[in-house]
Amino acid sequence: MRFAIGTTMILVAATPAMAANWPAPTPGPITGTSGYVQIPDVAVPRDPRHVYKALFDVTKGPADKAKPLGRLVGIAGQYNGLALGKVPVANMQFAAIFHGPSVDAILTDEAYRAKHGVANPNLPLIAQLVKMGLKIYVCGQFMAATDLPRSALIKDAQVAEGATLVMIRMVNDGYALIGD
Repeated sequence: MRFAIGTTMILVAATPAMAANWPAPTPGPITGTSGYVQIPDVAVPRDPRHVYKALFDVTKGPADKAKPLGRLVGIAGQYNGLALGKVPVANMQFAAIFHGPSVDAILTDEAYRAKHGVANPNLPLIAQLVKMGLKIYVCGQFMAATDLPRSALIKDAQVAEGATLVMIRMVNDGYALIGD
């Protein structure tokens, strides 16, 4: 018993010192995220003159249907990090291609409620991402295979012929492909 108490005291006492090694997260312009830790003296810093082009491949559905999709939160984190680094919005050229179970995240609130019984928790975050410039594409092949009507999608989702075609074209155009 004495050993366990001593170990607990050491761990509790060491925790604040470990946290003090890094800056606290800074909130960015997109709310609903945990913030961005601005790391000092890095090898590859954010450059406001650089144009950041990324295509996010979004395939996984949410673990919890009442919470925003983790991939959307991650995209918001990328926007926040670059914005905090003084990168202009025009230099953040991000797109996302949704296919498979992830398509539920871009359903209208009505379609999401009909399928999952709760409001679509992704809509407020998506609105902020679109305002920052995110282009949203959905795989037309997936929609055809599942008979998903266009009317079930949010207005900002553009139907593409196929997810793979979007990936090929955008990578050819200089976008980095970021997997799920």
